[in-house]
Amino acid sequence: RHAIRRFRPTRPERQPSRDARCPYRRRILGRERNVRPRMDRGVSDDDPMHGFSAANEPACGWSLTDKDTFVGPWDFSGALPDGWFEDQCGEPARLHGMHDGYLVVDISAVHCDPCQRMASEESAFAEGASADGIAVAVVTLLVDNVSGQLDTPEIAALEEWAAAYDLHGPVLADRGWGWALGLSNYVAEGGDPSVFAGNGLPTWVVVSPQGEILKTTVGFSSWASVRSLIDADLADLGR
Repeated sequence: RHAIRRFRPTRPERQPSRDARCPYRRRILGRERNVRPRMDRGVSDDDPMHGFSAANEPACGWSLTDKDTFVGPWDFSGALPDGWFEDQCGEPARLHGMHDGYLVVDISAVHCDPCQRMASEESAFAEGASADGIAVAVVTLLVDNVSGQLDTPEIAALEEWAAAYDLHGPVLADRGWGWALGLSNYVAEGGDPSVFAGNGLPTWVVVSPQGEILKTTVGFSSWASVRSLIDADLADLGR
């Protein structure tokens, strides 16, 4: 078990707000913003790949699946919206290309104790599911701080996170995707979008093999709750 409470990666020098790097934020709020920063590489809202192009042979060795281009809807009411991000190897990674079976999206922050606890138990969860013949991929969307969920972390932070918790799955630099998910749910529950301050972290999303969101949960108790949700869905399918 990792000494999770002692893990404090080096904080990069604080940078200006990265609002413009977050196409998901623009879609949810219906606002147009200038899109210039380096991570978007010339993004426009009619570019479903967000300025990225896929690597022929991923440096991190991900087993990728070929999924149709996602064209919407860009909300979180049913199907999981797609997204392109940089992984811990510094290459573009597509969220929908990360799984053929179940998908768990863990939205976490480096400087967040519950997020660290969730990460410390991720490998055991993934290994247990694999041993039972259940196809589950876990993808981490990482930010630096709970209070800076629209700030995109540096690649070094992704590398440190994966190494500290012996994670073998993708650790991706969030670009506002997690923030947009939280905002969408907040508005759906009658909240005023002008006062939305961000997600409680960790927030995790369990997705079916068909791409439908089964559940979104804020906070972490144990991976057993994730496994129970997947087992219940398999039982409903008679498997």
